Amino acid sequence: FKKQEKKKDNVRTLTGVVRMPDNAAAGGAVVKLNNQRTGETRAFITQTDGKYRFDELDRETIFNITAEFKNYKSKTRSLTPFDARLAPNM
Repeated sequence: FKKQEKKKDNVRTLTGVVRMPDNAAAGGAVVKLNNQRTGETRAFITQTDGKYRFDELDRETIFNITAEFKNYKSKTRSLTPFDARLAPNM
């Protein structure tokens, strides 16, 4: 039996850069992605340039994204099914 693959047209990738108030990259920041349907939270530690990436996200699901670095915490941002971009950058 072959493992059934997800339809590639129903998934997307979220990328972004975490920056400090002075616009410097926040390397080592923790970006959390919360799936509102399942409650699952995934975390990514940013690279030295502040970049992060989450792959294979269901386009039909709402995700909440936050970032934390040292004493800073971002506002919560949302990625919703109404956002039609296949590769949003937030």
